[in-house]
Amino acid sequence: MNCLTACQALSLPARSPYLSPIKYACHMMGRRLHLPRNVDDLGRYLEQIWQEIPQEIIRVLYHSMPNRVAACIQARGGSTLY
Repeated sequence: MNCLTACQALSLPARSPYLSPIKYACHMMGRRLHLPRNVDDLGRYLEQIWQEIPQEIIRVLYHSMPNRVAACIQARGGSTLY
């Protein structure tokens, strides 16, 4: 709970575009994921892929949030390039 109180939440309408940069990290992971033999392998593969994502990519995604929010505001909740 301490973590949640330290974060500032954005009040976005229910129909706003998906702004989270995690979507792109998950997409990168999905492209590298091969069909696992079982659930245990899936967990190991995902952990390995996550660890191999360069920190610079995570940093760029993180720092893109102000631009994502500004684009959403400018589009009045409509489609953006993100």
